[in-house]
Amino acid sequence: MKKHSVIHKITAWLLLGALLLACGCSGAGTAEKAGENSGNGSDDTIMGRYVEQETALPEAVSSREEGSAPVMAVMEDGSVGLLDQLSGLYRSQDQGETWELQETAQLTELAAANYIANLALAPDGSIAAVYTPPIDNEEQELSYQYFYLDAGGEERAVPYDDGEDYLHQLWFGKDSRLYGISIGGKVYELDCENGTAKQIFEITGVSDYVCFTDHYMVILGSQGLSLYDTANGTQAQTDQVLEDFVKAHYDTGSFSADTHNMVAASSEGDVIYLAFSDGIYRHTIGGSAIEEVADGSLNSLGNPMMQLRGMTVLEDEVFLILYYGPQLMKYVYDADIAATPEEEIRIYSLYEDYTIRQAVSLYQKEHPEVYVNYEVGVSGDDGMTEEDAIRNLNTRLASGSGPDLLVLDGLPASSYEDKGLLADLTELEAGFTGENSLFSNLVDAVRTGDKLYSLPVRFSLPLLVGSPEVLSQISDLASLAAAAENVRAEQPSGGILGLLTEEQVLEALMPTSSASWLTEDGEIDEAVLTEFLTQAKRIYEAELAGYTEEELSILQETDRQTISSGGTAASSSVLASSEALDMAMGGQLMGAGVVNSMETDFNLLATLADQEESMDYMLLPGQTADSFLPVASVGILETSFDNTQVTDFFCYLFGREFQDLDLPNGLPVNRASFEHLQEAGSGDDSAVSFVIMTEGGNGDAFSVDVQQASAEQFARLKEMAETVTAVGSGESAIEDAVLESGPKALNGSLSVEDTVAEIVQKAAIYLAEQ
Repeated sequence: MKKHSVIHKITAWLLLGALLLACGCSGAGTAEKAGENSGNGSDDTIMGRYVEQETALPEAVSSREEGSAPVMAVMEDGSVGLLDQLSGLYRSQDQGETWELQETAQLTELAAANYIANLALAPDGSIAAVYTPPIDNEEQELSYQYFYLDAGGEERAVPYDDGEDYLHQLWFGKDSRLYGISIGGKVYELDCENGTAKQIFEITGVSDYVCFTDHYMVILGSQGLSLYDTANGTQAQTDQVLEDFVKAHYDTGSFSADTHNMVAASSEGDVIYLAFSDGIYRHTIGGSAIEEVADGSLNSLGNPMMQLRGMTVLEDEVFLILYYGPQLMKYVYDADIAATPEEEIRIYSLYEDYTIRQAVSLYQKEHPEVYVNYEVGVSGDDGMTEEDAIRNLNTRLASGSGPDLLVLDGLPASSYEDKGLLADLTELEAGFTGENSLFSNLVDAVRTGDKLYSLPVRFSLPLLVGSPEVLSQISDLASLAAAAENVRAEQPSGGILGLLTEEQVLEALMPTSSASWLTEDGEIDEAVLTEFLTQAKRIYEAELAGYTEEELSILQETDRQTISSGGTAASSSVLASSEALDMAMGGQLMGAGVVNSMETDFNLLATLADQEESMDYMLLPGQTADSFLPVASVGILETSFDNTQVTDFFCYLFGREFQDLDLPNGLPVNRASFEHLQEAGSGDDSAVSFVIMTEGGNGDAFSVDVQQASAEQFARLKEMAETVTAVGSGESAIEDAVLESGPKALNGSLSVEDTVAEIVQKAAIYLAEQ
């Protein structure tokens, strides 16, 4: 295989802590230095990088969109094989440019009548699948069964019959041997021709993705990395470099049957390539380093909406990566372009922001000549605290070495405005006309006098869910507390709002109140904060009165384990739709949460509101009336405002292309894109969007067919979006101080007045630094 002379970024995963210089793709003993590569650029420009090209899938596969979950493999003749359960096996002799269909009638018939849980394709053309037959009645139990079709088209039985420790995955090795991995972690070599199954070793946790090199079976799973020496038939020694790398980058909290957060492939020898959100990396089993081959921030790998399904390596180190959807991307090395685009845009956020990460990835893909450098202050990997990150950022801003754009969520935005660091975006926003027009009420709400220093890319609506009768009595925090007390008087036991800890009460009420806690002079308004804690305490006491000490202890301990340490109320808010679901299952009588998106969020809330006469919703009342939550508020540094590339990226954030996406953490601020949320549906109010099946608190099964929101329900959502007039959330540092000290007022360990005094004291330190 041809090796490219490209400078790789060496990732610091070295044996025994030794600092070693690792080889590049050429296999040289040391990494190349700038200027020693084979590109055709100038002396000071490093040339050569992988570029991404979208490759067309067969129409029968791509037209089914999310209903299709094909798998991919390199076949014995070097062609690319793409197996689709409904249309058959496709082969490409030109790296995915064209496809030829080889029908697999047996698999097609199987898929038409059963659910295919796992599909595998061998280099020799053999096919294997894990499937579950349909359940016709409540007494019938779910069972896992197996399918194998050899390269000659003969169907054979898979020699495995353990119904409890069932095989949840089947994989083929490079020699087309079949392996099965049970849900309990046992790994088997399956010989379908001779009808034998041999357990070869066992892993801890659940397997997710498997790759085969010439001598090893590499398993990525919920507990990290497992290696098996297929040549010697023994479990291999630990590859500490690879294991540490996988542990550091493999997201064990993200686990799906259809997608993977890391995929892998091998071509020659024991070289393995790993692909995930950071990019494509190369490692030789037993080697001392991991090498970056392609930077994920420059392609779809860095896009959080692009979920991985599979990967292959072809000749000349060409990579094919299959994404859920499905989409197929080809990664080809180009020696004639700069390793990093010469134009750079720098954007900073305190925490990783899904919306911004998505925008960066899409904009980067459309503008390969620009490098969008997205920097996150608190990554969780280096021990950096919020205070340290903000202090470091402020130092950079003061020295003129800061970013071009700031995501102001969690940052001291008012301080930056007062110091003249942020550009006035008034004229830029005035250019958003026609289909690029934004909700004027949302824009006006974030103005500072006659200046506009930032714009939210998305927004959330805090809602209160409950019976129409109860909601009609609520207009502010005091009446909400009174309603909770009245409900408790009528219902002596069980949940009201489902808020079992002091933190949960504060986080639920804070999004529509915290903006009112500072005076115009930037001081804590003690009277307003006292009123907030007083009403929050009433709600907390009404909630707890419905439980025995034992019940409360168990429920609180469970909830406390899920509460994150720190963060703002906006970041920790629950969805109004999930609160409505808890109500429908009988777990509580009211609920407070936000609406963030359409498909899996508002559609569920609207469906339940239509089906349940005792369920309705309204804007969550608070100390800031008719308020909303900005999401990903972006400002431009005054020093970067004249940079046309920076303003072009800013405008991209609010244009139809990006705003039309139904993202999970906020609604579009673009009016036409907001309307598109309804237009993007099937147009049939009775169409089922998705189905939820779960178990209620009493153990009874509960299911709901979630439908597209009716025109009436969508009109209500739109009316709310058009009528909110204020930002509900305030300075995150003040919110954090309330979250830290506020519980004392609610549980009575400190009086409300003394708690307010403590919060004022803590906040004074923060305010003095601004």
